[in-house]
Amino acid sequence: MNKINLYKILAAIFLVAIVITVFRVKLSDSYIKKGANNLSRNYFKSALSDFEKASILMPNNEYINIKTGEIYLLYKNYNQAEKQFKKAVKANKKNPISYTYLIKTLILENKINDAETVIKKIPRKIGNDDNLSTQKARVYADLGKIDDAINILNQDSKKGKFYKSLFLISKGQLKESQDIINNLKSKESSVDGLPIINKTFEKIQNSDNTTFKSITLAEALNEINEPYLAEIILNKVIKDNPKYRDAFIYLGYSNILKENYNQASDNIQKAIQEDPAYGLSYYFLGEVRLKENNANEAINNINKAVNLGYKNKNTYKLLGNINEQQGNNKTAEENFYKALTFAPKDETVLMPLINVIIKQGKLTDAEKIAATAENNKLLGWVYVEKGDKEKALEYLQKAEAKEPSSAFISLKLGELYKKQSNEKEYKDYFLKTIEYDLSGDLAKLAKEYIK
Repeated sequence: MNKINLYKILAAIFLVAIVITVFRVKLSDSYIKKGANNLSRNYFKSALSDFEKASILMPNNEYINIKTGEIYLLYKNYNQAEKQFKKAVKANKKNPISYTYLIKTLILENKINDAETVIKKIPRKIGNDDNLSTQKARVYADLGKIDDAINILNQDSKKGKFYKSLFLISKGQLKESQDIINNLKSKESSVDGLPIINKTFEKIQNSDNTTFKSITLAEALNEINEPYLAEIILNKVIKDNPKYRDAFIYLGYSNILKENYNQASDNIQKAIQEDPAYGLSYYFLGEVRLKENNANEAINNINKAVNLGYKNKNTYKLLGNINEQQGNNKTAEENFYKALTFAPKDETVLMPLINVIIKQGKLTDAEKIAATAENNKLLGWVYVEKGDKEKALEYLQKAEAKEPSSAFISLKLGELYKKQSNEKEYKDYFLKTIEYDLSGDLAKLAKEYIK
C-alpha cells in the first residue's frame, strides 16, 4: 500500500469519526431539549429517560449528569443521584453547582465523612460560592466542627447568616444567634426554616431556664431537619442533666431523622426509664418500631401514648395508617376520624379516611366527608366510585385546574374515562399519572390499567 492510499484511508476514517461525533452531539442535543421540555411540564419519567439517552451518547456531559441527578433526587433515589453528581464533578471540577449537589446528596445519605472527603478536593477558586459554602458548612457542623463551619459560610448572604445563627445556637451563643434572626426578620428575608427559628426564640425569650431553652431550640432544629445540630445541644444537656427525660426523647427523634433506629430506640427507652408515664416517648418509640417493620409493637406503643394523654392528629393518623396496612379498615376509619377532629380539612387525613370508607362500601359517608371538607379532588374521587360520571368530571376538572400536575387527579380522571370506555382519554391520563408520580405507587396502578 503506497503512502497516498494510506493517507486516503486515514482521512476517510477521520471524516467518518467527525460525522459520527457530529451525529452523536446532534442526537444528544435533541434528547436534552426533549428532557428539558418534559421536566418543565413535570413529566419526570420521560425527562429522566431523555437525559439518560443523552448520557449514553455524551457520558461526560456535565449538564446531562446534573439534570439526571436532579430528577433522581426528586425520586429520592439518592444512590443514583450521587453517581450522577460524581460524574458531573469529574466532567468539570470547576463548577460549584456539581459539588453543591453532590455534598447535599451525601448529607441526605448520612455519608458525612464522604462529604468531607469531597470538600477537601474542591478547588479554592470556587469554594466561596454561596450555596456550596452552605453545604460545606453543614458538613463540618455535622462533624461537630462548628467554628470551622462558621468560618466557611458566606456571611454576606441571607442563607449564610441564617446558618451562622443555627451554628451559634449549637454553641450556646443564643443572644448572637437571635440578633441575626431579628436582623433577617426585619429585612423580610425568605429563608427556609427562618419562621420556625424566629417563633422558637419568641417562645423562649421570657424564660430564665437554660435547659428549657436548649431543649426547645433542639426541637426546632429537628423540625427544620438539622438533627446533627440538635444532637450537639441535647448531648450537652444530658451531660449536665444525665436523667433529663426530654433530652433523651428529642435526641431519639434526632436519631430517627438520621435513620439510626437502634440509637433512637436506646435513647427513647432511656426517656421511658426516667418517666414511664409520658406519652410522647411511646409515640416516638412507635415510630421507630414501624421503621423496623414491627407493626404490632408500633401499635402497642402508640396506643400507650394515647392512653397516657398524647392525643393529636399525628398519633391517630399513624394508628390509622398501620390499621389500614393490616387490612383493619374499620379500626383505621375510627382512628382517622379522631385525627380529623384535630385538622378537619387536612388532606393527609381526609384521603386515607375516604379510602378506608370506600373500601367498606360506604360511599354516602365518603361523599359527606368530602363535601364537608369542600375538596373538589376528593368529591371527584367519590363520584367516580359512585358512578356519577358528570359530577365526577366536574369536580375532577376543577381540581385539575388547581393542581395540573397531580398524579392522583390524573389517575382518577383515567379511571373515570375508563368506565366510559374512552380509550384515548383514559390512556392519556394514566400516562400522565406515570409521568407525575414520584412515589411510584400511583404509577404502578396506572400501568396495571393500561396493560
